[in-house]
Amino acid sequence: MPSWDVAVFGGGPAGAMAAIAAARGGARTLLVERYGFLGGQSVCSLVTPWMAFHSFERQVVAGIPQELVERLVAMGGCPGHLPDPLGVAATLTPFDTELAKLALLQMASESGVELLLYSFAFGVVRAGERLECVRVAHKGGEERIEARYFVDATGDADLAFHGGLELRSGRETDGLHQPLTAIFKVGGVDVEQLETHVREHPEQFLLEPRFRNGGMPVIAISGFFEEVQAARLAGKFPIARDRVLLFGLPRRGEVAVNTTRLQRVDPVDPRALSAAEVEAARQILTVQALLVERIPGFSKSYILQTPVQTGIRESRRLAGLYELTGADLARGADFHDSIARGAFPVDIHSPDRPGVDCEAGGRQPDYGIPLRCLLPPAVSNLLVVGRALSATFEAHASARITPTAMATGQAAGTAVVCALPGRADLRALDPRPVRDRLRLAGAIV
Repeated sequence: MPSWDVAVFGGGPAGAMAAIAAARGGARTLLVERYGFLGGQSVCSLVTPWMAFHSFERQVVAGIPQELVERLVAMGGCPGHLPDPLGVAATLTPFDTELAKLALLQMASESGVELLLYSFAFGVVRAGERLECVRVAHKGGEERIEARYFVDATGDADLAFHGGLELRSGRETDGLHQPLTAIFKVGGVDVEQLETHVREHPEQFLLEPRFRNGGMPVIAISGFFEEVQAARLAGKFPIARDRVLLFGLPRRGEVAVNTTRLQRVDPVDPRALSAAEVEAARQILTVQALLVERIPGFSKSYILQTPVQTGIRESRRLAGLYELTGADLARGADFHDSIARGAFPVDIHSPDRPGVDCEAGGRQPDYGIPLRCLLPPAVSNLLVVGRALSATFEAHASARITPTAMATGQAAGTAVVCALPGRADLRALDPRPVRDRLRLAGAIV
């Protein structure tokens, strides 16, 4: 008999939610993670704030992800959901990345999840239409993890890849991926000076109209186009980025800077990623110099924290039973097997130009994500969650966002709980009990 009912690989936002949901449902649950903490790119790549828990009309991600937000609020590490001054989404949710690590470990432990940290999946044993086990490497050598069901929350669809399943990657026209970004934290910011400049020069920034002549509920700045261009002409900004993008953190005087850009990087090639980390370090220093020299409020600022790894927007994607499309997003599609909802605009950072192909903004209707987007056609006991779900390049540019990824994770853990009594083939699982159980847990489907 397998040692586990479900083994979740990847302890990022999606994987943590999957493991917590499965364990709370009574499944013997193992969570395997390569780092010594949970939170994935959300914490190790400093991807803050979370966007978006809301559509322009209502909350669309709740359940266990909302529990995490509430825990962080109680810990002093999150102000809750705030209106987005950029108008990109209805809300944004700043959070303390270090406290998020602690909160996720608490939630997993309290739910009965067994953790296997510092461990990396490198192979899959497949028998026909079933995954039998996953080969894991760690300090103790090799270990084989057997389970009835598996959840691939690696972000790069590693289990699906090693299992020989059909995958997609990059832009359909040329295979190029969205660029990587090394977000970093800066301290010592004169917030009053920065906010005053934005208030006095609103035409220089992308701002939601109601915040153009008033205070912002939280620092969220996309602009300083002229300063970036001037630095480029002076030979001091050789980065394919046309703006400064930064967000306030829960502690005043600290911001997360989302301005570096690494294009034409294969996000699953270790040598390409190694070279990208060197380039990311150079770009971080370049951006910080720009801030100090040209941006109001930053003259005495300093680098507070750099990412454990440069952030990856997209890599391998599952070719699932259903592929979410841009047309689905545009019409606010719903499905009989919707198990999560998304509401973020299509946000494509150009793979080969300085700008953004699809400027965020407007009113993206919320849309359903079918359970079929998590299921490979060729295997009966695997779900693929988070940013590796089945979607076109365009649709993925919305569905990759962290709160949506967390919602797909909770859905996957819940689906396993529903499948366990009859040892069901996940591809034939009735979605109605899954949807009902998600609703009882406070999720929105």
